[in-house]
Amino acid sequence: MTVEQRLSNLEASYIKWSEKENGFEDAGYIWWEREKDCQEWCNKEKTYVPMSTTKTLVTMRSWVKRQKSFCS
Repeated sequence: MTVEQRLSNLEASYIKWSEKENGFEDAGYIWWEREKDCQEWCNKEKTYVPMSTTKTLVTMRSWVKRQKSFCS
């Protein structure tokens, strides 16, 4: 399974969980907002650039775990 597929699976499971647990109809938007913030500073370009897919996956996994622990 590729990193992109794992990220996609994590997104789908988060949305399903969030809609069930919290009743959020806009869980996809919440995911998109959080994923959009996965950026890091690039000295070469002197601006923020998107993280690699692997770093994004690690960051989003951690975020999902925190979200689930708040609701437990």
